[in-house]
Amino acid sequence: MIAAPQFTSTQLLFINKELFEQAGLPVPGPDDRLTYEQIADLAQQLTQDTDGDGVTDSWGFTWEQTIRIYQLQAMAESLGGQAIGDDGLTVEGVINAQPWVDAFTDYSKAFNDWKFAPPSDVNAPELFAQGKLAMMIAGPWQIQRYSTLNDGPGPGFEWGVSRHPYFEGGEIVTPTGSWHIGINANSKNMEAAMRVVNWFTTSKGAELWWRKASGDFPAQKSVLALFQTDPQFQEGTFAYIKVAADEATVNPVPRALTPGFLEYEQILQTTFDDRSPSRSM
Repeated sequence: MIAAPQFTSTQLLFINKELFEQAGLPVPGPDDRLTYEQIADLAQQLTQDTDGDGVTDSWGFTWEQTIRIYQLQAMAESLGGQAIGDDGLTVEGVINAQPWVDAFTDYSKAFNDWKFAPPSDVNAPELFAQGKLAMMIAGPWQIQRYSTLNDGPGPGFEWGVSRHPYFEGGEIVTPTGSWHIGINANSKNMEAAMRVVNWFTTSKGAELWWRKASGDFPAQKSVLALFQTDPQFQEGTFAYIKVAADEATVNPVPRALTPGFLEYEQILQTTFDDRSPSRSM
């Protein structure tokens, strides 16, 4: 199967600046990179029951995709782990190796011991937009969403981004990879299909898709370079797109390279869900 890359991706730490200021904590900037240990400490301080009714009103930290390997695998990789064996099939000795055990012990503690992460079935991007989540690892597509909320003013509080976190003493690792677009080998209109694929993955088509539709990063380097020069991305919160474009070049690691990725992802998703309580529990 051969397909042209349409998008790429990276991840950032989204920050609710007002919740940090209310807690008397220094606000991380766009070029700061926190460790997971620092996040755990800050998140516990930022988790608040503001009205004293025993129910959390403001959460400290979570992931946009709480149980998806795409956003979570960077934790184990920061500690030297792999996503899957070199043969693309082996998980024994990989997902039960010490880097995974250590990384996902902390992941479980975020929900069950430290209790700064909201239940796994909560819509984290919406919670952040409501001003009830202090930190969230999320994709740069959320920059466009939050910058245009309420027809432009945004979510109603000051927010920012910083670099993707890593474990103290470990490697800096950022998730990458995204969607491709291909052509069926049995297509009756091969030449037309090729022109469509070319348009969607290069030049004006690629630009139109991320500017007006998905908000995902273009994979084409020449289109990605527009973030550095386009006036739209020079000021305000849209300028965070430039931070993300740079972060996409910092030790990016793709999803597990395996012909069984969907099965791999589903099994791990169930595993992660078992370690992070849902609202129904």
